[in-house]
Amino acid sequence: MILLGFYSTLFTYMSSSPIWPTYDTNPVCRETWIWNVLHINNFNTNYNQCMNMTWFLACLMQLYVVSPLFMIPLNRWPRIGYVLSVVTICISSIACFILTKQYNLLGSVPKIELQSNALEEVNKRLWQFIDELYQKTYVRFTPYLTGILLGYYLHNRRLTKKNDLVIRIFLNIFPVCFVDN
Repeated sequence: MILLGFYSTLFTYMSSSPIWPTYDTNPVCRETWIWNVLHINNFNTNYNQCMNMTWFLACLMQLYVVSPLFMIPLNRWPRIGYVLSVVTICISSIACFILTKQYNLLGSVPKIELQSNALEEVNKRLWQFIDELYQKTYVRFTPYLTGILLGYYLHNRRLTKKNDLVIRIFLNIFPVCFVDN
């Protein structure tokens, strides 16, 4: 919140140049600062975000808040937890597919379109992809839940001497929150 306050009010006084902003308070921040405080700014369009570089923090906070809905069933009723996680991963994938088809979104820019004179259209479609799909939490459910499931699996797996070294190296390189003491 301190950075948000600094960015929206004092940032314009930090320097000056022909392209440096000259407004007293960022007009977008004046309207949408509460989206950042509530960590829901990733559901606003990119042009209407106060600090658009914080969309991932909002997405990660939303995933963190809903993660007990998956972790508690995994610990108490593993089958229900696995089913809930797999169903959510499938729903997330289907939602991404439907939105991609509905809005005809681009995931990357084909070379043919870059060589044509339709650069403005390509730019518009890429920003539409970012606004409609890329920054949304439901797109991030699949890798997040995969990580939760992998952590749960590694937590409950009995390590043998043969694979103990490989798993320990993996856990030191990629720390997982389900590590046994």
